Amino acid sequence: MVDHLSRLRIEDIQTEIIKETFSDEQLYVLHSSTRPWYADLVNYLVTKEFPPSLSTFQKDKLQVDAKYYFWDTPYL
Repeated sequence: MVDHLSRLRIEDIQTEIIKETFSDEQLYVLHSSTRPWYADLVNYLVTKEFPPSLSTFQKDKLQVDAKYYFWDTPYL
């Protein structure tokens, strides 16, 4: 909003009411996780057990992806 206000000309400010919203304003939400993307993969390689929260499709995908990695302590 500050960027928009800094670009207004002085003439526009004096004759026009400044709007608090913009017509094309959108709100985006980013979800972040504290776990790295490879956490489930490492846990599966070490314990050979799937995380309980995974669906059947996710378990199959994890198993297929695990073929391309190996665990050599402490490296993946």
